[in-house]
Amino acid sequence: MAVISRIRKHSGWLVALIGLSIAGFILQDAFSGSGGGRRIPKFAVINGEEIKIQQFEERVEQVSENFRLQQGGMQLSPEDLFQIREHVWMTMVGDILLNHSMKRLGLTVTTREMNDMFYGQFIHHQVHRAFADPATGMLNRQQVLMFINNFDQYPVETQMQFRDLELMIREERQKSKFYNIIASAYHVPSFYVNYMYEQANSSAAATVASLSYMDIPDQDITLSEADFKAYFNKHKPFFRRTEATRAIDFVVFDVIPTEEDMLALERHAHVLFEEFMVEQDLPNFINAVSTERFDSIYLAREAFSYPWDSLLFRSPKGTFFKPELRRGRFEMAKLIDVATRPDSLRASHILIAFRNPMTGQTRTKERAKSIADSLRTVVLRDRFRFAELAQTYGEDATREMGGDLGWFLDGQMIRSFNEAVVKGNIGDIVVVETVHGFHVVEITGKSRPIQKVMAAFVYVPIEPSAQTNKAVYTEVNHFFARSQNLESFLAAAREANLRVRSADDVTEMDMTLPGLQNARDIVRWAYDRRTRAGQVSPEIHEYENKYVVAALRQIRAKGYPTLAEIMNIPEIQHAVLNERKAEILIEKMNGAFKTNRTIAALESVNAEVETVDHLSFNAYGFGSRGFEPEVVGTIFGTKESRVSNPIQGRSGVFVVEPTNFTPAEPLDDVNVIRMQMQMMFQRGMVEAIRRAKEERAKIIDNRAFYF
Repeated sequence: MAVISRIRKHSGWLVALIGLSIAGFILQDAFSGSGGGRRIPKFAVINGEEIKIQQFEERVEQVSENFRLQQGGMQLSPEDLFQIREHVWMTMVGDILLNHSMKRLGLTVTTREMNDMFYGQFIHHQVHRAFADPATGMLNRQQVLMFINNFDQYPVETQMQFRDLELMIREERQKSKFYNIIASAYHVPSFYVNYMYEQANSSAAATVASLSYMDIPDQDITLSEADFKAYFNKHKPFFRRTEATRAIDFVVFDVIPTEEDMLALERHAHVLFEEFMVEQDLPNFINAVSTERFDSIYLAREAFSYPWDSLLFRSPKGTFFKPELRRGRFEMAKLIDVATRPDSLRASHILIAFRNPMTGQTRTKERAKSIADSLRTVVLRDRFRFAELAQTYGEDATREMGGDLGWFLDGQMIRSFNEAVVKGNIGDIVVVETVHGFHVVEITGKSRPIQKVMAAFVYVPIEPSAQTNKAVYTEVNHFFARSQNLESFLAAAREANLRVRSADDVTEMDMTLPGLQNARDIVRWAYDRRTRAGQVSPEIHEYENKYVVAALRQIRAKGYPTLAEIMNIPEIQHAVLNERKAEILIEKMNGAFKTNRTIAALESVNAEVETVDHLSFNAYGFGSRGFEPEVVGTIFGTKESRVSNPIQGRSGVFVVEPTNFTPAEPLDDVNVIRMQMQMMFQRGMVEAIRRAKEERAKIIDNRAFYF
């Protein structure tokens, strides 16, 4: 039987390390400050159900490991880890709330259903993948039954993998039932289908007259507190904040290389180039002096950026390229080799590992080589047995697929393995040694050969010197010393002609600020219980080639903002200003209508008149106008040849006169449109349910204490 594919990969030492780091941080924070010890809060509680930090971090590590594997083993950036934590948080909260709902509804998955998905009529795709015969792709139900009946005889790790698979299938089935209940309750009546179809496929022509808000200078309008209050009452639902936010002002001091720095870097690059041209051990040299390690793979033209995609492919082997300033660094190179090679390869293998303390393998290297040679002899006699032997003897995850590695790019595998496949012919059976062990390799495919090159690059980054960094830090310290509070911070910035950047609506779990990718330390300070509005951060924040001084401008509580807050928001000021302008322009249009209620009468007040043809109800705007849904809606809601009342729009005030309506063609099949609408509902259903449940749930979220 094929070993069940690993559903989750655990990295115990890393989880333990993360746990120790978090514990150290918590203890440090808990016993710091003038108030003595602080009680360590629970990580999170969702409707009474606790999420422990260990549970959360274990799930984060699982997702991180999968992400690393998908990205070819690359290290995660702080931004990647932040996004993963956010994804895990949303998933865990959603699962808990959904489980509560399913429990109240009494939704369960019976033993009969589980049996049906494992060896009955409706086999789950993960079961099929885990137990299918790699040679035929067919599932042997008797084999599944045999595994279940002899479950206790399998290794503990295999049992755990199976339990994970079983739990995943049960949860998936339970969720499917819940969502099917919701989806079944959604019905689209025929009259609504016809109505929506007509709106989407009917068109209108109209004459539109408009007066723009830009026609009235802003300085001609004086806004009062009553204006803002009226606007707030009119749009109150849109002002409600679902979580607390902070407004942060900050000044960034960029540490930029000077002309002297650039000259010194250029001299350094040319010194390196002289060494580069005579160096015998290029890999070690490059790894020691360059910002990127040496990579001995062959690459096609499209893998290189300009001008390397041209230079490397028109030069002879052994050519050196002197340092040039490109993409913010000095670049130099040597063309090591030019070859014609396939870009994609395919192979199957049987791994026989030898002694490795990391994996616990005790087999000697000689014994592993002997087994691999014997397997090669067996395969040469009967090639159809390769998949069977891989399942029996293979010692990596590919044994479940009969050793098939699928298609992979030239250079993707370990060099010795990769070169054996490149140099061999399709159908060859070879034994290759790598750090993992001995591989019995069957070469099963190659793409058409193309020209490739192997090149060695040295990159010298453009970085400021220590002297430049010291000079900027002195300037930062001078500014920081003068910034005792927000008022003096802003005054010092004005005097020094420094740009003050603003970040409004910063939430407690935000990681970035405008222009700063990893500003978590500033956000944590802004949300510290001891931090007050008007304070300046007690330290200078240092990032890559940047120093930052921050001040907390405002603390905004969850719920509705105060009138004073609203009056200081530029976007609201602009909107209220347009409200007042709309009143003036509407009065102006109504005055023109007193003598003659026609579009032509509005020309007396200098209204702009335009004709709109083939306008759809689904359109957001018309003609040269941007987002004007109120105007579009009024056109379709006004009778033909009738002049509407003035409409307050987004860019001005409008009057419309529909001149013609073209009805939609008769709908042939109501059910087709109904099905499309139901599918649209189902696509957004999961996210809509999650949001609705979160809004009603009692969620205690203390992630910011831990991260």
